[in-house]
Amino acid sequence: TPTPAPYLLPYPGILPDHPLWFVKAARDTLIGFLIADPLKKAEFNLLQSDKRISAGEALLKKGKTEPGVSTISKAENYFEKSVKATEEAKGSGKDVSGFLIRLSEAAQKHQEVILSLEETKDGVVRETLARERGRVEEQGKRVDSLKQKQ
Repeated sequence: TPTPAPYLLPYPGILPDHPLWFVKAARDTLIGFLIADPLKKAEFNLLQSDKRISAGEALLKKGKTEPGVSTISKAENYFEKSVKATEEAKGSGKDVSGFLIRLSEAAQKHQEVILSLEETKDGVVRETLARERGRVEEQGKRVDSLKQKQ
C-alpha cells in the first residue's frame, strides 16, 4: 500500500446533488473566466479540481454513483487545465517551482482517493474510475517532467 499523500483536500461545500449547485458552478465558471494570469488560473483550477474530487468522493460514499463519477471526471478536467496553465506560466518566465510541488502532491492525492473508491466498486463504475486515475497519473507525469526542466 502506498504511503498516503500528505496533501489535504478542501471541504467541498455544496455538493452537485444540491438544488443550488448550479449557482456555485456558474460563479466558479465566471471567476475562472476572469483570471488572466496563467499561474493564478492554474491555482484556481487546482482548487476547483480538489473541491470536485472531494465532492465526487462524498457523492460516491452516499451511493450516488452517476453524479459521483461525473464529478470526479470534472475534477480531472480541472486538473488538466491547471497543468496546462502551469506550462503557460512557466513558458512566460514565471517561477512555478513551488506550485509544481503542490501539483505533484495533488496528483498523488487524487490517484489515492480514486483508487480507494475503485476498490469499493465493480463493473463499469470501477473501469471508469480506473480511467480517471490513469488520466491524473498522466498529468502527474507532465508535472514531473516540468519539475525536471527547472
